[in-house]
Amino acid sequence: MREEATMTWRLTVWTAGLLVLIGTGAYAQAAGPQLPPSRAPAESAAPHATFLGRYCLACHNERLLARGTVPVSFEELTVADVGAGAEVWEKVVRKLHARAMPPAGRPRPDEETYDGFVTWLETELDRAAAARPDPGRPAVRRLTSAEYINAIRDLLALEVDEETLLFPADDVDEQGFATNADVLSVSPALFERYLVAANRISRLAVGDPTIGPGFAPATYSTPRLLYQDDRMSEDLPFGSRGGMAIRYHFPLDGQYDVRIRLRR
Repeated sequence: MREEATMTWRLTVWTAGLLVLIGTGAYAQAAGPQLPPSRAPAESAAPHATFLGRYCLACHNERLLARGTVPVSFEELTVADVGAGAEVWEKVVRKLHARAMPPAGRPRPDEETYDGFVTWLETELDRAAAARPDPGRPAVRRLTSAEYINAIRDLLALEVDEETLLFPADDVDEQGFATNADVLSVSPALFERYLVAANRISRLAVGDPTIGPGFAPATYSTPRLLYQDDRMSEDLPFGSRGGMAIRYHFPLDGQYDVRIRLRR
């Protein structure tokens, strides 16, 4: 025997009356607190200049650089001011860590000498970076599609998707990041889509006053043979059994009748 019960609730709903157009967002990479230079006394550079003269300058000199045999000459660099050639010295650190230099067949230092020079060079590079921090130029970029959707959700409590926005897929840079300002430009066509999206979102947020009280109702039902012995939706509480969760957008302020019919 099947019994049915119908329950009716009357809800009063107020929709938000707010128009927001979010077109671009500013992204500024703030420089962190400047670290003071290391207070450790600077080690004399003379022994390390000897290291370069003994193991490096035989190949990395101006003569072989002019012939294109080597990519860099250490004759123009000085170990007394590592920060002036930081880009080159960073490459030297990587080569020495891998023991790729000096090349096979050339005189090579022992491990203790290797480690001592690399440690000193890294310390000097860190000291130079702390003395002259350069975080780069802050960039201004637009919001990604995901950031735009999240902003609409947080400001207006509206769930929108990319199909509603009609935005093209965000480009990614060479490293696969979609938040790089270099690829987040705003073309005239994209700006037009922002305006269309803002128009649609504002209608959802404010409502359509031309809708009368007799607009078509929405009905949600579950299949009669659906086995409901477990949690049926991610929107339902943990440990619940059966039931259904419904997301519904109320288009206008007003009183709404909600009717629930139960079967057993």
